[in-house]
Amino acid sequence: MTGEILRQYTEARIKERLHLFLQFPDLRRSFQEIDRKDLTYTKASISLHDKAQYSLCLLLLREAFRRIIEIRLLKNLLKSLKPI
Repeated sequence: MTGEILRQYTEARIKERLHLFLQFPDLRRSFQEIDRKDLTYTKASISLHDKAQYSLCLLLLREAFRRIIEIRLLKNLLKSLKPI
């Protein structure tokens, strides 16, 4: 019975977890351990994903900024080469 409740808690969403947490006070330590493991896993997977996304965005922004600078320099150069 306890194993089934812990499995339900593991697979449940936050609202269902709250109901199980309140319904079974004797299992709260186990529930908290499940939450702690989920949080650790989520932080690790999100942080790796976010770092990759951040790096990609940063590279794209750098490239865009470099192109903007190049375009402005070229425009200024063309203006200076125009005959008066």
